[in-house]
Amino acid sequence: MVYLPNEIWLKVAGYFYPPLDLCTRESETVKEHDRVVQRTLISLCLVSKQLRAIFQPRLSGSFTKYSRSNARNLLLESDSEWRHKYYQCSEQNFIRKTTRLEYFLRTLIERPDLAVMVEQLRIGWFVEDSALEGKIQKLYERLSLHGTLASTFVDTLRTFQGFERMSIETRRSWLKDLRSGEEQAEVALLLVILPSLRFLRIESRRGDLTKYVRELHDALVGPRPTSWTIVSGEGMLRKRRDSIQSQSQLPPQILKALESLNVWSNCHGEGSLERCVDLLSLPSLTSIDARGLEQWHKELWPWPKPNIDLTSLQNLTLVHCRLSGSAITDLLTKCTGLRSLTLNSQFAFNPEEEAPFLGTTVYTALQNLAGTLERLTMMVPEYITDPDLDLTSFKNLRHLEVDQHLLLYNQGQANMHKNLPTSIQQLVVRRTSMLIKPSLEAIFNTFEPTPDFPNLAALKLFTLYEGPDKLEEDLIGLRIRAQQLSVGFEWEGEPGHNYSEFWHVDSDSEEDLASEHFHSDEENSDDDD
Repeated sequence: MVYLPNEIWLKVAGYFYPPLDLCTRESETVKEHDRVVQRTLISLCLVSKQLRAIFQPRLSGSFTKYSRSNARNLLLESDSEWRHKYYQCSEQNFIRKTTRLEYFLRTLIERPDLAVMVEQLRIGWFVEDSALEGKIQKLYERLSLHGTLASTFVDTLRTFQGFERMSIETRRSWLKDLRSGEEQAEVALLLVILPSLRFLRIESRRGDLTKYVRELHDALVGPRPTSWTIVSGEGMLRKRRDSIQSQSQLPPQILKALESLNVWSNCHGEGSLERCVDLLSLPSLTSIDARGLEQWHKELWPWPKPNIDLTSLQNLTLVHCRLSGSAITDLLTKCTGLRSLTLNSQFAFNPEEEAPFLGTTVYTALQNLAGTLERLTMMVPEYITDPDLDLTSFKNLRHLEVDQHLLLYNQGQANMHKNLPTSIQQLVVRRTSMLIKPSLEAIFNTFEPTPDFPNLAALKLFTLYEGPDKLEEDLIGLRIRAQQLSVGFEWEGEPGHNYSEFWHVDSDSEEDLASEHFHSDEENSDDDD
C-alpha cells in the first residue's frame, strides 16, 4: 500500500461522523448510511496500526446498547428444554455470553483515550434480573460474569474518585451486581467513565439513570448533613439530622459535559420525575426530554428542598407525563431561560377518573418565559383549564402548536387571533372542530389592509374527526383564501392516541405494541464488531 502522511488520513477521517440523531430517533434500527460508515471505519481500522490510530476514535464516538425484553438473552441454550430441566441441569450445560456492552466497557477501560471520544450514548430498554421469575433468577445468578472481566470492572469502580462517599450498602450492592453481570450496574459504570459525554438517552422501566448513578451524584454534590444529634425513642438510639449543607455548587465529577438528557419510561407507576430532579441541575445541561414519567409526591422537590438551579435549560420536553398543575408551575418557575417548551400529556390521565387542574398559576409561570420562548407546544386535553391562554406578550415566539380549547375556552369562536403574538410564523392547532372556522376567518381578515401577523407562513390543523363533509368543504374554502394571502394551509386527522377513547385500548395490544421496540443483541449482530 502506498504510504500517505497522517495529515491526509486525518483529513479523510473528518468526513466520518457519528449519527446526529442517535438519541432522538424513535427506532434503534441502524440507518443504512450509518451502517455503511461503521463498516467502512471497521475495515480501515483493520488495515494497519497507522490507520487504526486515526480512525478508531471516530468509531468510538457513539454507542447504542440495544433493548432487550428479557435477561434470558444472556444465556446460550445448549439444551432446548432447559426451562423444564432446570433442577436436573448442571452449570456446565449453560454458557455465559459476553454482551456488546461488556466488550465496549472493557475497551474503554483499557483505552481511556477512546473513552474521551464518546459523546453520544443510547441505552435501550432492559430488565434487571430481579424482575425475573424465581427459577430463572436462580439460574441467572449462577452464571456470573467471567472472573477476569468482573475483576476489571470492580477495580475500575473502586478507583473512581467519590465511590468511597457512597453508603456501604450501596457500594456492596454495586460491586456484587458488577460481578454477576447485572446490566444496571454496568450501565452505571459506563456513565461514570465517560468524561466527554454530551448526549444521553436512557430508556428504563423506572425512568432514571439507574439507582447507582443517582446515589453517586447525591453523594458527590447533593445535600449532606453538617450536624447530627443522638436521640432515644422506643428503647433505641438513632441519629437526627439538625442541619443540611448543599454541595450543589461543587463542580460535578460525573456527566460533567452532558448537554442533552433523554429519559424514557415505558411503565406508568414506576417512572418518577423526582428520581431525576437532582440531575437536572447539572450546569452543562441545556436540554431535557422526559417521557412516561409521573409525579409520586404532592411536592415535586424532595425534602429538604435543594437549591436546584435550572436557568441553564433551554429546551424542556414532557410527553405522556403525569404531572399536577403545581408540579408544572414549579418547573416553569425555575426554568427561566427556556427557548423551547413541549407539554404533551397524550391522555396520561384517565379523563373518566382524573381531571388535573391547569390554572392561572401555570399561565403566570409561563408568562415569565415571554422574553425567551421561541417554540411552544402545549397539548393537555384531559386537564381542566381556565382561562384562555394569552400569548400576546411573547414577542419572540415563532412556532406554536396548541390545543384548540386552550385558545377558544372563554374568548369566543372568532377571537382566537387576540391571544396570538404578532411574531408567529408557524401555527398548528390540534384537536380542532367546527368551532375553528370563525377564528381562522378572523385571522385572515387581519391581513387587510395591514397584516397583524406579517410573518405567518404556515397554518396546519389536526381535525378531531375526519368527517363530516361540511367541515371538509369549509377547510377547502379556507385554503383557497390562504393561498391568496401566501399562507400555507393544510390539515389531517388527529392521531388516535390524542382521543380520550385511547384509554380503552386492550392492554394485550398495548403490550404487543411496546414489544416492537425491543431488540436483543443478537438481532443487531452486524454491529457487534
